[in-house]
Amino acid sequence: LRKEWAKFSWVEAESKYREQLIELYGVTRILGFPDAIPLESIFVDVFITDTLPIQRRSPTAKRKRHHALRPLLSHNRVFIVGGPGAGKTTFLKYLVLQACKGKIDKTPIYVSLKEWARLGISLIDFISREFEICGFPNPPSFIQYILENGKAIVFLDGLDEVTSLDTENAIQEIVEFERSYLLAQIVITSRLPVDYTFERFTYFEITKFDDRQVRSFVNKWFTQSVIAVSYTHLTL
Repeated sequence: LRKEWAKFSWVEAESKYREQLIELYGVTRILGFPDAIPLESIFVDVFITDTLPIQRRSPTAKRKRHHALRPLLSHNRVFIVGGPGAGKTTFLKYLVLQACKGKIDKTPIYVSLKEWARLGISLIDFISREFEICGFPNPPSFIQYILENGKAIVFLDGLDEVTSLDTENAIQEIVEFERSYLLAQIVITSRLPVDYTFERFTYFEITKFDDRQVRSFVNKWFTQSVIAVSYTHLTL
């Protein structure tokens, strides 16, 4: 690794990698408008609970809401569940942006599990491919280093989107991956219900918006919609 480090500056390469991730995941689109808008401009704080639906069947179960960042950053293995449209992917991309900007002190690695399963390659090869797409030179050595030394946070998004034929193989490879890199922080998302339990993961569910979150989201969405409409009219 020292020899590889001497060949080029990983610090500079990682900086460029983070800039590329911001370009890839830092924007979203409003239906009906041609131009993307900054994701952070419409993002609303996410809350989660550690009381899952099956546990809430108990009459003594108490459901406490927590700001998502606090428990997320205090656990090394996190599994986030939620219904369709709950904001799981948006939340992960927001976390990628925070890591890219240094607010989370780890190198972010984002994996669409649906895309990974479609390509039919190993998880580590898929990660290397993503680094190469972002222009990172000789990524395997760097990836190995940050995973083994706990300097990476890996976001595995959409386990439910892996087809039933590939689910068993995907789960097995994810288990082997997380056992190989015990110091790396790993976050998995999936829709409910979840048919498999990862032993070392702490499970959380994204809660529905309360009234305050709804008002905040509507205000931000409306503001960005007006900006998008105004910009569209200016360019016509």
